[in-house]
Amino acid sequence: MGSSDSTSFDLKTLGLTAMSHLYGSASDLKNFLYEAGFADSLKLKTPVVSIGNLTVGGTGKTPITQMIIDYYKEKLVRTAVVGRNYKAQLRGTAKVEPEKKFAAQFYGDEPTLLASTNPEVGVFVGPRKWKAAEQAETQMKPDVILMDDGFQHRALFRDLDLVLLDATVPDEDYELLPKGRAREALSSLARADFVLLTKTNLAKEEKIEQIKSKLPANLKILEVAYRLAGEMEEAGLKAMAFAGLARPESFKTSIQQDTLYQLLDFVSFPDHHIYTEQEIDRLLRQKKEVGADVLLLTEKDWVKVKNLVGESSEFRVLQLKTHFLGPVEEFYASLDQVVRKNN
Repeated sequence: MGSSDSTSFDLKTLGLTAMSHLYGSASDLKNFLYEAGFADSLKLKTPVVSIGNLTVGGTGKTPITQMIIDYYKEKLVRTAVVGRNYKAQLRGTAKVEPEKKFAAQFYGDEPTLLASTNPEVGVFVGPRKWKAAEQAETQMKPDVILMDDGFQHRALFRDLDLVLLDATVPDEDYELLPKGRAREALSSLARADFVLLTKTNLAKEEKIEQIKSKLPANLKILEVAYRLAGEMEEAGLKAMAFAGLARPESFKTSIQQDTLYQLLDFVSFPDHHIYTEQEIDRLLRQKKEVGADVLLLTEKDWVKVKNLVGESSEFRVLQLKTHFLGPVEEFYASLDQVVRKNN
């Protein structure tokens, strides 16, 4: 690297560091205003469980949300989910109607997936989560509301704060934006009730212990493995896979570890990518060129693709399931306690 290139690199690093400090200061100020009582959080009659991130995207919130929905479903707890209409056509606040054609494009892929998988659960989205929660409470009268990506959304009071950390991400991800991917410093996790360390089956033990050593003292930490399920074919069936995820490499590794498919090719798209007919045609041509029998994809991608392919037999949808590693009694007791507060 020449001296001019080195100087340019150093200036860029310094600029990103300076912007990260400014971002951190703004985040600290916001948190101070809420904690000191200068800013108010809306407290609903319905209890709220927040399922959040420290970093931008890719920690696996949807499988955890689904796991909590399943738990409350067994307890006959009426549940609603609220989130933001990220990269969606919807501009107001609305309840997701998954049967709507191209619903994923209109409401967002993750809300549409949750609504289509759980017809008895009301999923509400909009530009402001607190407003979506108000509408969910008024329209549905649930026993509990799950707030997707809620750790930084302090405008809505939550009764239980869950924060997910991806065990597979590099250390630099925990640098504040824009230098890294963190929206808050690791020290802010002190206000969380539980930290869920996800994808631990895809990370080395020393990496997991390294992350834990950087967290605030006395945190309640749960390790969670993510494994694929779904239409598993016989050993050796040739496959090509594609994914529009923040961490597509995790899906690729899981296919290789959890299935019997012979993975020949893998294509990555941006997170929340909206597929076109031309892209699907190109993927089908590429599948034929590499000699694959089927195309593998996630449920999150399927809700955006299914209207384009109909009943095609060339696609296999793989589901991501969560498995806790270690004692979880206290975690489930906290979910129960949240609902009891409302009775």
